[in-house]
Amino acid sequence: MTTTIKILKRIALFVFPAVLLLSSGCKKFLNVNQDPNNLDAALPTQLLPTVEASVGVALGDDYFPYGNMWAQYFTQSTVASQYKSIDQYLQQNADFNYGWMHIYQNALINAQLMITNSAGNSAYVQYLAIGYALKAYALQLATDAFGDIPNAQAVEGSANKNPVYDKQQIVYDSIFSLLEQGKALMNNSDPNNPGTTDLIFQGNMDSWIAFANTL
Repeated sequence: MTTTIKILKRIALFVFPAVLLLSSGCKKFLNVNQDPNNLDAALPTQLLPTVEASVGVALGDDYFPYGNMWAQYFTQSTVASQYKSIDQYLQQNADFNYGWMHIYQNALINAQLMITNSAGNSAYVQYLAIGYALKAYALQLATDAFGDIPNAQAVEGSANKNPVYDKQQIVYDSIFSLLEQGKALMNNSDPNNPGTTDLIFQGNMDSWIAFANTL
């Protein structure tokens, strides 16, 4: 009996510290207040291609068939059915959900995050400049398609689930302001050039200036 007690004491001496260590480790692991699927500390180098791809999807996949078919640049083939409802103007409100989602949930939120995470860091000045231009372009796509849209409160995330819809004139004014802020920072001689992380112009800031002026 005495031997058994001694063995149990020895086991306890090893097990108890292990339990304390494990419980402490679990507490630190589980004490997470940040959603790992929606990071707010992503680098501008990671955000830039995400924003550009989102704008591309919204423009090329969501808006392209509606704009071109309704403007009668092309029509639905008689032997195909993919765009038959668009060709016949048989639209439901939910048909435009993806266009809205790709602009707001992906492009605008990440563009604002890129602006926020680039501000004040000399290594990301050109990312900041492109961020302003991309945010302006995303807003233009949204307001051209939907008219009055959330703007000033559009990128507050979960903090505001009912953003105010701004008048289209106000949205256009903010677009001009964003473009001017971006152009003022665009510099092709900046050694911290985005390069290939920029899917559109590969970091050519002269092309971004031309883009901003054209927009």
